[in-house]
Amino acid sequence: MYLDAKLYGEGLRVASKHAPHMVHQINEKYSRGGVSQGQSGDEIIRSAKMWVDSRDFQKAIDRYLEITDQHF
Repeated sequence: MYLDAKLYGEGLRVASKHAPHMVHQINEKYSRGGVSQGQSGDEIIRSAKMWVDSRDFQKAIDRYLEITDQHF
């Protein structure tokens, strides 16, 4: 499932406020499969920080490694 970057941000905002139990699921879906080309560097960093917060360090590292010069 591909989530548009703006929809991802909005979904994450709403989930953080009203359904924190869904933040992990949203981040999981958005982190899958080469979606980083449609994301800004800040969005990838935000996603990686969520993985760190949930103590899934391997996924956090994978997200950080997706950042390229083109993201900034």
